[in-house]
Amino acid sequence: LIISKGIYFSPIGEIDRTETFDKYNYLPFTYKIKKKTNKIKSIKILTNAKIQKRKRVELLINALVSLNKNIYLTIIFQKDQNSDHQYYKKIRSLIIKKKLSKRVKVFFNINHSKINSFYQNHDIFVLPAEDEPGSISVVEAICQGLPTICSDTCGTKSYIKNNINGFVFKSGSLNGLLSSLKKITK
Repeated sequence: LIISKGIYFSPIGEIDRTETFDKYNYLPFTYKIKKKTNKIKSIKILTNAKIQKRKRVELLINALVSLNKNIYLTIIFQKDQNSDHQYYKKIRSLIIKKKLSKRVKVFFNINHSKINSFYQNHDIFVLPAEDEPGSISVVEAICQGLPTICSDTCGTKSYIKNNINGFVFKSGSLNGLLSSLKKITK
């Protein structure tokens, strides 16, 4: 459920603010919206993902290469027993190979109580994952006022209204991701 200008948004559609919620059994991912009003000197992109190949973080890194030099990326990886260490090594190598070490910061296992400060200190949120069942980070980012980009196979893509609060791009498409990023960063 997302509240915006007196309208509640949820996967079941828009709901008039005066309507009662008695007829609804489930309103997932509720979160209070904050408006972002920072002046932008450089643009900071945030992504938050487990260390898994299907999260497609390499797609975002490859997109960064084609973007303006004043655009930076912060990756928050969630490391656990299911982490793909080979995939992380591939990401690290890609950052070095593309000469992005000064433009990409990587953090691990940020406590949920501190995650809001990351959203508040960034300008765009991107989740390039494929076959993502339902990302709470997409909803958190939108509620923090960040334009949000995700793939068309992300379960929470319904929270994104193209050209309003972000973009949905074709899963796995570098050109689609780049196009969405360029629309926001121009």
